[in-house]
Amino acid sequence: EGWREPLLDVRDFLAETLDPERKKVVRDFRRRTGHVTINRSGDGLIPGPYKLEFRKEILRRLLNAQNEAAKLAEDELAPTLIHAAEVHEIQRIWRRELGDWGDSAYAIVNDILGLELSAEETDDFEFSSRDGEILRQICEEHDLPTQMMSELLDAERSVQGLRRRTSIHTRISSILEKEWRSEEEVLADFDTSVDQEGVPEERVTS
Repeated sequence: EGWREPLLDVRDFLAETLDPERKKVVRDFRRRTGHVTINRSGDGLIPGPYKLEFRKEILRRLLNAQNEAAKLAEDELAPTLIHAAEVHEIQRIWRRELGDWGDSAYAIVNDILGLELSAEETDDFEFSSRDGEILRQICEEHDLPTQMMSELLDAERSVQGLRRRTSIHTRISSILEKEWRSEEEVLADFDTSVDQEGVPEERVTS
């Protein structure tokens, strides 16, 4: 049963993120839809999904726990916590939703498990980590949200070669309608609204 200890450590690590103050550190202030939900409980904003850097830390801890459990299991069969198919799905989500063009999930798996995973070969063009660095520099120079631009570029990439491109307008509109201001700007606007109109009911803003 000793091989379960590393798994319990991961459980305890994740349980700590339930603390309201900890949530503000490890979770994005935007919901997964890209919008911001403001409530009247005193917290201001309802936290969204985990930030990319914290997701990377979770993956590292899970893979390290998997290694430790395998060592402690001896003759028992310790579970595989994350299979290759799940790593591919994690990387797909990170790339599409968070602009992780550097394929961080694959790099973490290679670093900890020594496995070389990569996205399936397709005829579609994919942005690289070098492209991501160039984009980040350009966005900093022009004071633009890097993630917004990466989503717009991915949207354009996804319709390359299609004869009918009508869906691209809807995708561009949905991306631009997301909340791209900083958390400080959103809260400042919220405080101004409270001063002028009183505390509002829970609402979504973008």
